[in-house]
Order: sequence, then structure tokens, then C-alpha cells
Amino acid sequence: MTMRYGLLLSFGILSSATAAVATTDVAGGSAPDYVGRFLHYATSRRDDIGQVRYMYANQLALAGARTGRMPAGATLVMEVYVGADADGADGPRLGSLKLLAVMEKEVPTPTDSPGVVEDWRFGLFTPAGEPWPDTDTSACLSCHQPLANKQFLFTFDSLKEAATGVEEDQPARPNDS
Repeated sequence: MTMRYGLLLSFGILSSATAAVATTDVAGGSAPDYVGRFLHYATSRRDDIGQVRYMYANQLALAGARTGRMPAGATLVMEVYVGADADGADGPRLGSLKLLAVMEKEVPTPTDSPGVVEDWRFGLFTPAGEPWPDTDTSACLSCHQPLANKQFLFTFDSLKEAATGVEEDQPARPNDS
């Protein structure tokens, strides 16, 4: 099975993305079914490159944030909107959804497996959930590698904060922010 992962530096993406409730197979080229199932836990503005990014986490990622150790199946999704504009009355005006960046914690693999850092797999998908064509995970790996103390996540602190407000047996769901 061909793995299609990556990070497009031309979009200035630096990060982030299987729930017990949602089917995901990043390695198999499938984007997670996260809408309405994952918790929106952070929003990142990149005015310098005209992006707004929304981060979502599944229940396993929330549980991992509470314990400080991500279990296999923890999945994070980052929606990347390009052409974002200055703040409007209700916050940033979004441009178009350009892509979905996904991180999925897998069952431990040999350290020489391509596209893996500490059992995290990275994937890029079109807004329709199809694998992003011709991608390479080397940029994902190099950016996330220094973040071992934060489970390799740029948004770990935000995830941990959001996880404290969600009960363990409560399904992940979007919040109102």
C-alpha cells in the first residue's frame, strides 16, 4: 500500500492530526471523519502567510493530553484556510479551505520506518478527504522532531487545556469557539 503523506512548505504549514468513533487510516491514504466527532481545541492565525488553522482532536488524543502520553489511535486534524483576511466582526474572515493536515499515533513501528517520528504518521489531504498528490513527510518529521517533550505537538499545551474540560467517557465534539 502506497503511503501518501507530507507537508507543503509553500503553504507554510508546520504541523498538525483514529478515534474510537471515527474511521481513519492515514497510512492507507484515508482522511479521518472528524467533523462533528473531534473536539475543536485551538485556532492559529498566520497573518504573515495569510492562513487560519483550526485544530481538532479525537477522544484518544484528549485522553493522551490528560495523561501526558499519546496512545495509539490518537489523531489530530488541522484545517488550513488560505487567503485569510483581517479580523471581521466575528473574528478572522476565512479564505478557502486548502487542505487537511493529519497526525495519527500508530502502534509502535521500527525506527527506520519512513514517514514516522515516534510512531506518529503524517498525512495531507484535500478538503474532500483525498490524499494530497506528490507529498513528502520529511518537512513534517524535521519540524516535529524537536518537540519530544510535548508529544511532538506544537499545540500540546492548548490540547491539554482543552482536555481538562472534557470528561473521559464524553465523546469528542466540536466546541463553540
